[in-house]
Amino acid sequence: MKITDTRCNYQICPIGIDLDSITFSWKYDGTADENVADAEFLLSDDAEFHNVIHKERGSGIFAGAYTPTLELKPGVTYYWKISAECENGDSAESDIQTFEGGHPGEFQGKWISPLFSREIHPVMRKSFSLTDEEISDMKKARLYICGLGLYEVYINGEKVGEDYLTPYCTDYRYWIQYQTYAVEKYLKAGENTIDVMLGNGWYKGRFGYLAHGQMREYYGDEFKLIADLILTTKDSAKVVSTDDTWKCLKAPVVLSGIYDGEIFDDRKMGTLEKPSERDISGVKTAEAPKGILAPMTGVPVRKHEVLIPEKLIVTKKEELVLDFGQEITGWAEFDVDLPLDKEVVLEYGEVLQDGCFYRDNLRTADAKYTFISSGKKTRARAHVTF
Repeated sequence: MKITDTRCNYQICPIGIDLDSITFSWKYDGTADENVADAEFLLSDDAEFHNVIHKERGSGIFAGAYTPTLELKPGVTYYWKISAECENGDSAESDIQTFEGGHPGEFQGKWISPLFSREIHPVMRKSFSLTDEEISDMKKARLYICGLGLYEVYINGEKVGEDYLTPYCTDYRYWIQYQTYAVEKYLKAGENTIDVMLGNGWYKGRFGYLAHGQMREYYGDEFKLIADLILTTKDSAKVVSTDDTWKCLKAPVVLSGIYDGEIFDDRKMGTLEKPSERDISGVKTAEAPKGILAPMTGVPVRKHEVLIPEKLIVTKKEELVLDFGQEITGWAEFDVDLPLDKEVVLEYGEVLQDGCFYRDNLRTADAKYTFISSGKKTRARAHVTF
């Protein structure tokens, strides 16, 4: 017998989750659940389980959904494991798993917005320095962050985490999820830069059936960002927070929407890498959105698999149709090596009609991805739509 697929809130070792009600789950490999005569659950705040803060034993600990009553602190890493014994004497113990709650206190950061027009997609930027000693003494680095409508965050040019379309679709009038990332591996001695690219998403873009699908800015009318980067060393903690010292640049995403897709201008990437003074704008502190800012209660959006197009169809209208062989939720990703200013345009659809590309069922949705080449070889994908 083995204990496999151990999860907390249906995730593997999550961080930044809501701690009010936690569900643990696992599977028994090699035996049926009903054959398990006894099981023991252990929870500790240290990896060696010297300080066990919750212990429960009995046949009533169900593998599919075990939800004990716990008193836990956010920002603390917890360790748990499960052991079990079958009626025939066979036994097993799981690997040690971890989880961690969200922000350990109130956000020090303020909500900020770009100074330029609310139609221009921003990249919010902050640079800060770390010494060799701070890097070597780093015990933990956590980024607590939320951007509206949607955001992707980069540290030193590398995308942070495996999540997409954060902070996801909620009723932003009542609650908004922030995400927590372990960012130790992205940091370095010397100057570090955080970049946060924002898109319209459900919060600010065209969404819903009101006004024949033309309703925009239903939840809010400006891009917003809040973040705390908490760096914990052996002797102290350093916090980098959103405030009016952050800078703002124009993003390579020049148009985005859940219905309409995205236009990505790769020519603007050069400005991000080496901006001049005229390229840099300031930010302003912004009014907090109506919804309560809360840690994650659901599972993140991540890549599930990569599909290769099954065939290229050339229709009688001379349309080039990439056929993936099935309905998917995702985006097309591809290498680009084109001259400066050349464009790649992908229109998305669900069906063929009379052997030709058909999109009338999408009504007014543009459902299009446009990539404008900088003349450099790169990888193209949608960032704030699907």
